[in-house]
Amino acid sequence: MALAKKYIIDAVGICKQTGSVVVSLMDEEDWDEEDEHIKLLQDKLATYLRFIESGDMQKAYPKAQGRTVRIEIRGRCRPSEGGQRFLDETAERIRAKGIDVQTSYESPWDSFL
Repeated sequence: MALAKKYIIDAVGICKQTGSVVVSLMDEEDWDEEDEHIKLLQDKLATYLRFIESGDMQKAYPKAQGRTVRIEIRGRCRPSEGGQRFLDETAERIRAKGIDVQTSYESPWDSFL
């Protein structure tokens, strides 16, 4: 239910390889209700952007000061076609703000033949 908790930041850390601040969003929902899923993502991402852009992230995590920021969206189910389009378009808009975005969606069945 992490995605439904729209005012909660799921995880924040510093990437050992790049030194970037990584703000992770955990998406445990399936895509059966595409419109509802997209709405949940919109709301949660709006919270993440406010957290980053308002300076609250730097206040809560002083080591974040002066570092590049990446939002990682991690999900358990591959997005629907419309969901992927939403993710691609949203990532492009967020990147225009100078914030990197990475998505990683993997079905629990991906490791089976």
